Amino acid sequence: MTLLVTYGLGLPWAFLSPSLEQDLGLREEFLSLMIMRFGPTIAGLLVVAAIAGRHGMRIWLRQLLRWRVSLRYYAAVAVFVALPFFVTVLGTVPASQFGVSADLSAARDWVGLGIGYVKEIAYITLTNGEETGWRFVLMPLLLTRFRVWQAVAATGVIWAFWHMPAFFLFGQAAEWFPLIGICMAWAVLYGWLYLRSGSLLLPVIAHGAANATFYIYEAKFPALNAYWEAMGPTGDWIFAAGGSALAAVVIFRDCSLFQGFHQPQDDEKWATRPKDRFQDRRS
Repeated sequence: MTLLVTYGLGLPWAFLSPSLEQDLGLREEFLSLMIMRFGPTIAGLLVVAAIAGRHGMRIWLRQLLRWRVSLRYYAAVAVFVALPFFVTVLGTVPASQFGVSADLSAARDWVGLGIGYVKEIAYITLTNGEETGWRFVLMPLLLTRFRVWQAVAATGVIWAFWHMPAFFLFGQAAEWFPLIGICMAWAVLYGWLYLRSGSLLLPVIAHGAANATFYIYEAKFPALNAYWEAMGPTGDWIFAAGGSALAAVVIFRDCSLFQGFHQPQDDEKWATRPKDRFQDRRS
C-alpha cells in the first residue's frame, strides 16, 4: 500500500511539476518529492484508522507532539545528526589525493551556514512524511509478532526497498547493499529513539536534520560533493559503515531492549495481532 500511495501520487507530479516549480521559484523536484515523502504517512494512517479508529489517531497526534522528554534523548538526536556530517568530513580528508581542490570559504561563515542549516532542518522536518509510516505504524505492527531486533531489521529492509524506485525515477545511481546497510543502521537509531523516548517528534527531527546535513553539504561545498559522487559505491559503503558503527554502540548499550519483546503502555497501544482483533470483534 505504501509503494502504491507513494509512487501513485508522486509519479504524475514528477512529470508535471518541473515547469510549475520553476514558475513558483521552488527548488527542483520539490513538489514530487514532498508528495512522495508523505506516502508512508498517508498509507500508515489509513491502516491506523482501520485498526484503531479515533483512538489510534489520538495516540499518533500525542506522540507526534510529545517534546517533553529526557534531555538525553535530545543529546542522542544531536549525535545521530552529527554522524553524517562527521563521516562526510572524514571521508573528504583524502580528497586532495584525488586531485580535488575544494573551496572551503563557506565554512568560515558560521552564521550564514548555521542559519541555512536551521532553515533546511525546518523545511525537511515539516515535509518529512516518512517517520509516521515507519516508526509509528510499521514497527509497532511488527512488534506484535517479533522481538525488537527483528522488527527493527525488517523495518530497515522495507525502508530501503521503498527508496529504490525513487533512484530510478530521478536518474540517480544506487548500490543496493550499502543502501540496505544505511537504512538498517538508521532504523536501529531511530527505532531505539522512538521506543525509549515514546516521542515520534524526535525521530522526525533527527531524520530531517540528517537529510538537511546532506543538502547543506551539496549546496555549500559543491567541489567536495562532486568528489563524493565520483567515489561511487565507496562513498555509500563509508556511510553504511559509519551508521553501522553507531548502531552497534546503541545495541551494545541497550541490548536488553533489542533482545526482548516490546509492550507499550495501554494508553499508547493501538497495534494488535489479527487474531486479537478478531476476538475483540466477537466479544
